[in-house]
Amino acid sequence: MRVCVDPTSVTCIGFKKIGENQYQRLRALTGYVITETSEDYFLWDQTGGEIFPNQPNELEYAIFFAIFKNGGECPLGFAIDGTLCRGSVGVPKERCDSYPSYMLPQWDGTTCFVVQKQTVLDSWA
Repeated sequence: MRVCVDPTSVTCIGFKKIGENQYQRLRALTGYVITETSEDYFLWDQTGGEIFPNQPNELEYAIFFAIFKNGGECPLGFAIDGTLCRGSVGVPKERCDSYPSYMLPQWDGTTCFVVQKQTVLDSWA
């Protein structure tokens, strides 16, 4: 936990218990199956206490803010491209497809695109 909250650890968003005294840091919240009964996952709350009237359930809301932990309009490894976020060359289709549906992930055959953070927040307002 100390490693995760260290200010120099910009990619840590939580951890998963993998053994009695063993934990794995979570660096991205895509590709995981997390339910409200997943007691082995510990997500660092990045929501800042904001509430939106049309947000999905609290878990999805927390996941969204963890994806955008870097504070930017795009997830880590993505850059603004018009009204979308363009993934770096290394984002494979499988990872692209694992972003939440409300981020409207799109794969064009070589690149992953998702909508910007504010676009999602506007849809929840």
